[in-house]
Amino acid sequence: MSSLSPPTRSALTLALFVAVSSAACSRESEAAAKAYDGEGRIFTLLARDEAALTGLLPASSKKIFRYTIPGALPVPQRGALEIEYETRGGNAPGLFVFSAEGEGAWALPLDGAFLDPSLGGNIATVRYRIPLRGRSLAGFELSFKMKEDNGKSPGLSVTGISGSGITGSEAAIVLRSVRIAPQAWGYERRGEALWLTPFVFREDADGLVRVSVAPGKDYAVEKGIRLRARLGSARSRLRLGDSEFRFSGAPAAQADFEQTVPDSALKPGESFFPVAIEGPAFPPSFIVETAPTPIFPKEPVPSDPGIILARSRSSWRDPRYEVFGWERFPSILIFDTADYAMQDRLFKRLAFFTEKAGFRGKLSTDAQIAGFHGWNAHDYRASDLAAFFELARKTDFPLNREERELEGILRANGIIAPREGSSSIVAGTGAVVSISRESEDYLRSLFMTHECYHGLFFADGDFRAFAAKRWANLDEPLKTFLVAYFDSRRYDTEDDFLMSNELMAYCLQQGLAAAGAYFGKNLPSRLESDPRRRIALPAKDAATESWPLLTAGFEAETTAFDAYVRARWGLRAGNLATIYQISRTNAAR
Repeated sequence: MSSLSPPTRSALTLALFVAVSSAACSRESEAAAKAYDGEGRIFTLLARDEAALTGLLPASSKKIFRYTIPGALPVPQRGALEIEYETRGGNAPGLFVFSAEGEGAWALPLDGAFLDPSLGGNIATVRYRIPLRGRSLAGFELSFKMKEDNGKSPGLSVTGISGSGITGSEAAIVLRSVRIAPQAWGYERRGEALWLTPFVFREDADGLVRVSVAPGKDYAVEKGIRLRARLGSARSRLRLGDSEFRFSGAPAAQADFEQTVPDSALKPGESFFPVAIEGPAFPPSFIVETAPTPIFPKEPVPSDPGIILARSRSSWRDPRYEVFGWERFPSILIFDTADYAMQDRLFKRLAFFTEKAGFRGKLSTDAQIAGFHGWNAHDYRASDLAAFFELARKTDFPLNREERELEGILRANGIIAPREGSSSIVAGTGAVVSISRESEDYLRSLFMTHECYHGLFFADGDFRAFAAKRWANLDEPLKTFLVAYFDSRRYDTEDDFLMSNELMAYCLQQGLAAAGAYFGKNLPSRLESDPRRRIALPAKDAATESWPLLTAGFEAETTAFDAYVRARWGLRAGNLATIYQISRTNAAR
């Protein structure tokens, strides 16, 4: 990361400490603005003087608009107040200020131009969300504070606040509503409406823009967080506490990015903040929200394959395995297991039931499959999962603890479901894939890519049709070789659905540059010493110790699959992660 010193820094005012008058008015009337609690219920908002009834506060006003809420708005822990107001007129010679007992005072911005010009100009409505400390809100005040000759208002601590940048008549705001909401941080513009919070900072240096959210320890997040951003550049980087991440080519510039990070990802005493995005362009939107940690095991942790690979095992909710939901494709669940033994307890019987020649469609006992290898990574479609658990139900087959947990997870996420009016099990939607911590890091990355592409194959009909066409039209020497290789791996090679699925995944599991050597040298060398299967190999080039026909043919196949996933989802051969970790303070294991 480049140095940001000396920075050019603009920051929204944090807390402004204002001496607020508490003089009472003789009567109260219902204001035009509305008050809402966190459930959307309307509370009466009373104005304590006539001028405050309409909510129109001009910069020339010397009045303090006082509002009360009979019964008070209940505020949840880590709650906030979102103030919605219209903006009118030009540059303000001071600050519009919100204040409430026990909550300090906050400057209300007319736009977000202090962060970037794209957030200023033609802003008609601002929704400004400020954090609350108390558990109820009985009232608040609005006022305008003039600047002194030094640019500061009496009693205000002001940092980096400039005028709205709008020229014309006198500046004013019109209060429209207040509502209780969860604490969140950041900014987002939609047309003439701007959503904004305090504690958002910008720094510019060395041709890079760094936007950070840093609310400080007084507003520490005790749950997980969810990031939502529209990236200004695909070359942006994300900073989360002490870790740094880089975006892959998947989220192109101006594309939306979402990522959930549970509190279990942090060590005791660590903080999510500051959260920052740095890149050559300003990100048009950036929001950090609280996100409760899902309940294990039936609620998966939303994540990205790149983040899953980087996660420390100590952050798991259960030491045996963790369950993730692929953020971009939520119907695909990703299991990460502590070792192969635990992965076998979850999936080995399934592997033989769905794919292993001589075992397909049968529920084998542990003893019957003990001498055979399952897989080092797994993938299953909804229909096969439903068939497995339905047969176990009908025959009262004794499944182990982890298989019963797996059934519950699949039911909770709609991958399998009870047939209406019956206890039988039918397929829902989605897929399951699995990798293990026992695999070496380079293999975990390879398996993650391979298995997640299987998951996409199961979840998307058009992708299946494309792969089926590639398999049907595959040149005969290439198909003969693959059938022999898959036969050596105990696949059922008579199943064209399975073969098209494996062709696709084997092509996409590594990058384009590696495909030629993998298919033209690595895989055929495994068959060369097999007397029964080496007949399936084409001519070998002795000088290069490779099989040129396989090299050229499978490079073409990989290129075709790569072009498809790039055009369809912005993915690519060898990488389907949206984001990946480039520095960390803790080892991933």
